Amino acid sequence: PPSREQRARAAAAVEKALGEAYAALRRGEFDAADRQVAVAARVAREFEGFDDRITWWRQLAVYARQAAALRDRALLAASGDYDVGRTRIAVIESTPEVFKFRVRGETRRVPPSEIPQPIVTTILRSWFRADDKPGNHVFLGVHLLLRTPPETAGARSSWARAEQGGE
Repeated sequence: PPSREQRARAAAAVEKALGEAYAALRRGEFDAADRQVAVAARVAREFEGFDDRITWWRQLAVYARQAAALRDRALLAASGDYDVGRTRIAVIESTPEVFKFRVRGETRRVPPSEIPQPIVTTILRSWFRADDKPGNHVFLGVHLLLRTPPETAGARSSWARAEQGGE
Protein backbone atom coordinates (compact mmCIF):
# COMPACT_ATOMS: atom_id res chain seq x y z
CA PRO A 1 0.00 0.00 0.00
CA PRO A 2 1.13 3.56 -0.60
CA SER A 3 2.65 5.44 2.29
CA ARG A 4 0.88 8.36 3.91
CA GLU A 5 3.40 10.71 2.27
CA GLN A 6 2.78 9.22 -1.20
CA ARG A 7 -0.96 9.56 -0.73
CA ALA A 8 -0.59 13.17 0.42
CA ARG A 9 1.53 14.02 -2.65
CA ALA A 10 -1.02 12.32 -4.92
CA ALA A 11 -3.90 14.18 -3.25
CA ALA A 12 -2.05 17.49 -3.71
CA ALA A 13 -1.40 16.70 -7.39
CA VAL A 14 -5.06 15.76 -7.91
CA GLU A 15 -6.20 18.98 -6.19
CA LYS A 16 -3.84 21.05 -8.32
CA ALA A 17 -5.06 19.46 -11.58
CA LEU A 18 -8.72 19.80 -10.59
CA GLY A 19 -8.16 23.43 -9.57
CA GLU A 20 -6.67 24.08 -13.00
CA ALA A 21 -9.61 22.25 -14.60
CA TYR A 22 -12.04 24.50 -12.70
CA ALA A 23 -10.18 27.62 -13.82
CA ALA A 24 -10.26 26.38 -17.43
CA LEU A 25 -14.01 25.67 -17.21
CA ARG A 26 -14.63 29.19 -15.90
CA ARG A 27 -12.72 30.58 -18.90
CA GLY A 28 -14.69 28.34 -21.28
CA GLU A 29 -11.57 26.37 -22.23
CA PHE A 30 -13.19 22.96 -22.24
CA ASP A 31 -10.40 21.00 -23.92
CA ALA A 32 -7.92 22.33 -21.36
CA ALA A 33 -10.30 21.33 -18.56
CA ASP A 34 -10.61 17.82 -20.02
CA ARG A 35 -6.80 17.54 -20.10
CA GLN A 36 -6.51 18.59 -16.46
CA VAL A 37 -9.18 16.11 -15.36
CA ALA A 38 -7.26 13.42 -17.28
CA VAL A 39 -4.08 14.41 -15.41
CA ALA A 40 -5.93 14.07 -12.10
CA ALA A 41 -7.28 10.69 -13.20
CA ARG A 42 -3.78 9.41 -14.08
CA VAL A 43 -2.39 10.48 -10.71
CA ALA A 44 -5.39 9.09 -8.82
CA ARG A 45 -5.39 5.76 -10.65
CA GLU A 46 -2.87 4.28 -8.20
CA PHE A 47 -4.77 5.37 -5.11
CA GLU A 48 -8.17 4.50 -3.67
CA GLY A 49 -10.80 7.05 -2.85
CA PHE A 50 -10.59 9.32 -5.88
CA ASP A 51 -12.79 7.46 -8.37
CA ASP A 52 -16.07 9.19 -7.56
CA ARG A 53 -14.42 12.58 -7.52
CA ILE A 54 -12.84 12.12 -10.94
CA THR A 55 -16.17 10.88 -12.32
CA TRP A 56 -17.94 13.98 -10.96
CA TRP A 57 -15.35 16.28 -12.52
CA ARG A 58 -15.68 14.55 -15.88
CA GLN A 59 -19.43 14.99 -15.65
CA LEU A 60 -19.04 18.66 -14.69
CA ALA A 61 -16.84 19.23 -17.76
CA VAL A 62 -19.47 17.64 -20.02
CA TYR A 63 -22.26 19.69 -18.46
CA ALA A 64 -20.17 22.87 -18.67
CA ARG A 65 -19.82 22.45 -22.45
CA GLN A 66 -23.55 21.89 -22.78
CA ALA A 67 -24.36 24.81 -20.45
CA ALA A 68 -22.16 27.12 -22.55
CA ALA A 69 -23.96 26.07 -25.74
CA LEU A 70 -27.34 26.64 -24.08
CA ARG A 71 -26.17 30.03 -22.75
CA ASP A 72 -25.18 31.05 -26.28
CA ARG A 73 -28.59 29.98 -27.61
CA ALA A 74 -30.37 31.89 -24.84
CA LEU A 75 -28.38 35.04 -25.59
CA LEU A 76 -29.16 34.82 -29.30
CA ALA A 77 -32.86 34.44 -28.49
CA ALA A 78 -32.85 37.34 -26.02
CA SER A 79 -35.17 40.22 -26.75
CA GLY A 80 -37.29 42.63 -24.81
CA ASP A 81 -36.97 43.88 -21.26
CA TYR A 82 -35.28 42.18 -18.31
CA ASP A 83 -35.02 43.13 -14.66
CA VAL A 84 -31.38 42.63 -13.69
CA GLY A 85 -31.37 43.14 -9.96
CA ARG A 86 -32.91 46.59 -9.52
CA THR A 87 -31.98 47.72 -13.02
CA ARG A 88 -34.14 47.28 -16.09
CA ILE A 89 -32.45 46.62 -19.41
CA ALA A 90 -33.85 46.29 -22.92
CA VAL A 91 -32.14 43.96 -25.37
CA ILE A 92 -32.12 45.61 -28.79
CA GLU A 93 -30.02 43.19 -30.79
CA SER A 94 -28.20 39.94 -30.12
CA THR A 95 -26.00 38.28 -32.72
CA PRO A 96 -22.88 36.12 -32.49
CA GLU A 97 -20.85 39.31 -32.99
CA VAL A 98 -22.64 41.94 -30.91
CA PHE A 99 -25.00 42.27 -27.97
CA LYS A 100 -26.78 45.63 -27.99
CA PHE A 101 -28.88 46.76 -25.04
CA ARG A 102 -30.23 49.88 -23.36
CA VAL A 103 -29.66 50.57 -19.70
CA ARG A 104 -30.47 53.82 -17.86
CA GLY A 105 -31.14 55.63 -21.14
CA GLU A 106 -27.81 54.61 -22.68
CA THR A 107 -27.33 52.17 -25.54
CA ARG A 108 -24.39 49.79 -25.11
CA ARG A 109 -22.80 47.47 -27.65
CA VAL A 110 -20.52 44.68 -26.43
CA PRO A 111 -19.23 41.42 -27.85
CA PRO A 112 -21.12 38.46 -26.36
CA SER A 113 -18.04 37.49 -24.35
CA GLU A 114 -18.21 40.84 -22.52
CA ILE A 115 -21.87 40.83 -21.52
CA PRO A 116 -21.97 41.49 -17.77
CA GLN A 117 -22.53 38.28 -15.79
CA PRO A 118 -25.74 39.46 -14.06
CA ILE A 119 -27.31 40.12 -17.47
CA VAL A 120 -26.26 36.70 -18.79
CA THR A 121 -27.65 34.98 -15.70
CA THR A 122 -30.95 36.89 -15.87
CA ILE A 123 -31.42 36.03 -19.55
CA LEU A 124 -30.50 32.40 -18.97
CA ARG A 125 -32.93 32.10 -16.05
CA SER A 126 -35.70 33.63 -18.13
CA TRP A 127 -34.96 31.37 -21.09
CA PHE A 128 -34.95 28.23 -18.93
CA ARG A 129 -38.11 29.33 -17.10
CA ALA A 130 -39.98 29.43 -20.43
CA ASP A 131 -39.39 25.67 -20.76
CA ASP A 132 -39.32 24.64 -17.10
CA LYS A 133 -37.79 21.17 -17.34
CA PRO A 134 -35.85 19.65 -14.43
CA GLY A 135 -32.75 19.26 -16.62
CA ASN A 136 -32.62 23.01 -17.15
CA HIS A 137 -31.80 23.40 -13.46
CA VAL A 138 -28.72 21.19 -13.90
CA PHE A 139 -27.35 23.55 -16.52
CA LEU A 140 -28.36 26.67 -14.61
CA GLY A 141 -26.50 25.28 -11.59
CA VAL A 142 -23.39 24.69 -13.69
CA HIS A 143 -23.61 28.24 -15.04
CA LEU A 144 -23.90 29.64 -11.51
CA LEU A 145 -20.96 27.58 -10.28
CA LEU A 146 -18.73 28.78 -13.11
CA ARG A 147 -19.67 32.48 -12.82
CA THR A 148 -17.31 35.12 -11.52
CA PRO A 149 -17.71 35.05 -8.58
CA PRO A 150 -19.26 31.60 -8.26
CA GLU A 151 -22.78 31.49 -6.89
CA THR A 152 -22.51 28.21 -5.00
CA ALA A 153 -25.76 28.55 -3.03
CA GLY A 154 -27.67 29.19 -6.25
CA ALA A 155 -25.97 26.22 -7.92
CA ARG A 156 -26.91 23.93 -5.03
CA SER A 157 -30.49 25.19 -5.10
CA SER A 158 -30.74 24.63 -8.86
CA TRP A 159 -29.36 21.11 -8.55
CA ALA A 160 -31.80 20.34 -5.72
CA ARG A 161 -34.68 21.48 -7.98
CA ALA A 162 -33.36 19.29 -10.78
CA GLU A 163 -33.16 16.33 -8.41
CA GLN A 164 -36.71 16.95 -7.12
CA GLY A 165 -37.84 16.87 -10.74
CA GLY A 166 -36.16 13.51 -11.38
CA GLU A 167 -32.79 14.59 -12.78
